Amino acid sequence: MQAVDAEPDPAPGGDEPFPLSAETNCTQEDAARNLVPPAFSELPGIHLLYLQTVLQNIFKRETQEDAAARLADGYDLIEVTTGLPLPTYPKPARTLVTARRRLGLNVDHYIEKQPSCHICSKFYTFEQMSALPSASCIVSRCKGIIWGIKRNGAGVEKRVARKIQSYTPFLKSVARCLLRPDFVQHLHCSSERKAGRPPLRDDEQMHDFHDGLAYGQLELGIERIKLADGAVADVKTHRGAEPLRLVSAKRALSLGLYADWFGVISGRPHSCGAVYIVFNDLDRSVRFLQRNVLLLMNIAGPKEPSLEEMNHLLEPFVKEVNTLQRGVRFDVHGQLEPEDFFGDIKLRVFDVMGAHKCEGAVSHAHKTHMCNFCHATHAEINLPSGYDVENFRMCDDFEQLAFAWRSRDATSVRARKHILDEGGSRWTEFMAIPGWMPVSRAALDYMHNFYLGITKNLFMDFLVNGYLFNKKMWDQFDTIMVSIKWPSGIGHLPTNLGENHSLPKADQWRHWLNIQPTMLWLCWRDSDDRISRTAPDIPGNAKSTPTFLRNLKEIYDIFLYASIAERILASESISMEEVHCGHRYLRRCCEEMLRLGIHLVPNHNLAMHYPDFFRLFGPVYAWWLYAQERFNGEQERVNHNGKAGGETELTLLRNWVGKHRFYELLTSLPEAALPQEHAMVERIAKASGIVRGTLLNQLAWFAAGVTILKSKSVKKFANLRKLPPYVYSLLLDFAHRTWPDTQIADNFNCDPTAITFAADHCACKLPFISKGGAHYGSVADNCTDADRIACVNFADSRSPCRVLYHFELTVGNYTPVICSIVEHLQADDRIPAFPWSMYSTDLGVYVTYAERYQSPEVIMSTQLAAAVAVIPFTSKVLGEAHLLWAVHSFDRTGIEGNDDWFNDLAEELDANIPADD
Repeated sequence: MQAVDAEPDPAPGGDEPFPLSAETNCTQEDAARNLVPPAFSELPGIHLLYLQTVLQNIFKRETQEDAAARLADGYDLIEVTTGLPLPTYPKPARTLVTARRRLGLNVDHYIEKQPSCHICSKFYTFEQMSALPSASCIVSRCKGIIWGIKRNGAGVEKRVARKIQSYTPFLKSVARCLLRPDFVQHLHCSSERKAGRPPLRDDEQMHDFHDGLAYGQLELGIERIKLADGAVADVKTHRGAEPLRLVSAKRALSLGLYADWFGVISGRPHSCGAVYIVFNDLDRSVRFLQRNVLLLMNIAGPKEPSLEEMNHLLEPFVKEVNTLQRGVRFDVHGQLEPEDFFGDIKLRVFDVMGAHKCEGAVSHAHKTHMCNFCHATHAEINLPSGYDVENFRMCDDFEQLAFAWRSRDATSVRARKHILDEGGSRWTEFMAIPGWMPVSRAALDYMHNFYLGITKNLFMDFLVNGYLFNKKMWDQFDTIMVSIKWPSGIGHLPTNLGENHSLPKADQWRHWLNIQPTMLWLCWRDSDDRISRTAPDIPGNAKSTPTFLRNLKEIYDIFLYASIAERILASESISMEEVHCGHRYLRRCCEEMLRLGIHLVPNHNLAMHYPDFFRLFGPVYAWWLYAQERFNGEQERVNHNGKAGGETELTLLRNWVGKHRFYELLTSLPEAALPQEHAMVERIAKASGIVRGTLLNQLAWFAAGVTILKSKSVKKFANLRKLPPYVYSLLLDFAHRTWPDTQIADNFNCDPTAITFAADHCACKLPFISKGGAHYGSVADNCTDADRIACVNFADSRSPCRVLYHFELTVGNYTPVICSIVEHLQADDRIPAFPWSMYSTDLGVYVTYAERYQSPEVIMSTQLAAAVAVIPFTSKVLGEAHLLWAVHSFDRTGIEGNDDWFNDLAEELDANIPADD
């Protein structure tokens, strides 16, 4: 990167002030510097009536007419009971729309709606639309239409937009977030995280995005220019010899940009593109909760936009990012004075198609520039050189930028295509952002690439299209699938996968990866429990004849390598040594597929760049698209009328913004709010599933970092005398070990200085607990037999155990402790080795005797490590008399917990709620 210094000065250091100051003021008037709705400046009875009316509309589907009648009746009651006339200023709201506005639920105030061309998506203002001489788009060669004519009953004509593109102004949304106490509480300072810390060694664990190299790379005080020779450079605009890093700012916002498309209308193809913004500086426990994620826009369908259309759509956001780079002054909750914030996009993750639209990359079908990270050609996907990672020729950021700027300046389609074929890069509006690097700071989504790409291809190319299962094997496959006991918290695979060979969700392919070593062995084994090399005969009615080498033993190894790679790479925390280890298995998987003659696809080659993504952005959970896919699913649940022209997308956006405003109302009821209002909000929230317990408890769990949640229905101590005798003695011994400096005596204590461990007043029996998003049941739970088996971490190993009891122990004035009584599942040397045995630790697969357990012991419940799936089977070597279990651990590695209370708002702010005037 080239640098220019007009007036060289020493770099800022020590306690010197930050050399840049905000250029834009986004502060608000005094009355708007908090989230208190204006309704609470009115009479208590009136804002209580507003709240009753709006909540009845939201949750009871009360119509606008009923709401107006409720308001009128309420005012009559107020006048009769007080004996006073209604206030004249402000005049009480008479309509639902006004009441919502007074309560701060005026969602359209936070959404910009702009007419756009129905073909190229170019934005117009309503004033521009009214002034256009014709309905045609003004973009050269575009045949799109901007407006149509609508006539009212009197025959008066009015121009209406043919297509509306809605957008939530980014800086305006950030300003609202910074007024929320919980948001500010969880917003960590970038400079504190990176101050003086060297890059992690390869053997050190990366726990979050800020452990990657990208977190400290972005610079401020730079401008992107095109030089006379056509090259592109980022030049410094601040005074100082050293680069000015974003992490050095007192207040910095590190942003993550995600874009994904989903179907929104059933019965006909209609693709909607959601663009999300995530705040990387938020604590990991709340970063991907819906209330903390901004939905910039839902790109109107029905078709996915081209790159040129995306450029029109992204233009407003790019301008706001440039503004944030130069600094914006915001009001902050708890601060008397506004503060300067600087920010930039540090993380961008797309699937392959999204990368073409947002990174300017060429299509993955291009013969020369298939990959936007290296110079691998399309032909090399099926050559050894496509997996020779050490000799990859990586693309250069500024070379790609130079090609992109040439493409922008080209005056014809033919010229742009020539540039694309030559350099593999096209212009995208993001490339105007200083510091935006199309190669070195982008990531390909792991979820789409590995689960929906590589894993699905393995299943379909080998098992289905390769005819490696005959009818008998598919029947056996379904029989085994029915017998599996799945963890309750992750769902399960369909039991007819043998008939319907498709899984629509990435999570399902992930579950299949977990169990495939056992499933394939059970279907392919011979009478000696070995996998034969001979594959089943190809059926006579086969649509095509497989051309690859159908050696079952070698193919099994390929599936095994894929499972091992996934288990390592999808860890919640990971070191670069572990990344390279997992990547070696994935690379070996691809190389073996090549050797057998399987046709590989771009996903396989693109996966060879995983180590670069991990080094930049940390563990995969910090940058895969699982949370965004869940957000898409939440949007699909919203009621809408299915109208085209951007109306459906606007409804979904209103729903999202409305949830944010409603959350602000829930968490920011002012001191002026009546006790009845607090009670009403909590009562309706509980009844509709918005909160479990209370909202304050939810926030307290996040703030305290609590990882174990217990059933709230248990409030009494259990009588341990009514349980098996070993329970009391085990718990007493556990209490001695937990509080070694305290004298704890049994029921027969006569020492007044000792604490009595009373059998009927020391332990609450819990039927189940939740830890890290996983559910752990127990034998003591009479309601269900689910989740009684779990993996437990011990001092030097992890073992599958049966959970007998969960207890919350209370001893003296000490903080209560949650513990569990467990039994190890039995295993011994008579159990034979299996094809995966050498890798069982990496795979998290344990083989034990079924329903055979060792002596019970007490553990801290924090030692519960993973929910498990149990596959019952018998070994032909050991004999039918010995039933075995293959226990597969399902570690919850990185899929962020659902914001359940928030998502369960469900349909409260959808198309049935009227738009604001």
